Amino acid sequence: MFTKAHVRTILLVLIVTVPTGCRSLGLIPSILFDDVVGVQLARVMDTTVKRELHFVEDVDGDGRDEGGPSYAVSLVIPEAWVYAVRTHINGPTLLFEHLVDEELSAPIFVITALFTGQYEVELERDDSSHGGPWFDGVLAATDDTVFVWTLFPGPTYSDLTVHEYATLQADVPAILESVEITPLDRAPPSPNRVLRAEAVVP
Repeated sequence: MFTKAHVRTILLVLIVTVPTGCRSLGLIPSILFDDVVGVQLARVMDTTVKRELHFVEDVDGDGRDEGGPSYAVSLVIPEAWVYAVRTHINGPTLLFEHLVDEELSAPIFVITALFTGQYEVELERDDSSHGGPWFDGVLAATDDTVFVWTLFPGPTYSDLTVHEYATLQADVPAILESVEITPLDRAPPSPNRVLRAEAVVP
């Protein structure tokens, strides 16, 4: 019987992998992603992480997806995550995954850039039939983009124990609190225009 957690896991895998085809995270060694066009992989080398993100959506209704305005996403991670974690950008998603070994990684959480229309559709989902939005919360919003975050439900296929995975996820609330999002496709904002995440706790 499929539970809400099972459905959410399937949705997360699709969201993260669809832009480059059907590749199930954890089932295929992560090293195979390294040469995929459009996927950006980078091991985290410092406690301050800065990446670029934008939504991907058929905004004009012509059947063609296009990239939205770009934003710089900056956040602070614990010392223990440095060198042990990498980021995986695939279309509108910024995934943080723990490197179990040279060939296997465990997804921890993902930040997704949604076109405002996409976000509104998710909010309109009926809880009884769809289980509600697939994301856990909102980090920040602009006129065109809403940034949402989602925790992966468990260490499935990653070879991590439940305790090891829980230890990693316990760091996520503080990481989300540190997020700053800055527009890149327009004039730099004044200091008080930098978008910060609200107090968010998984």
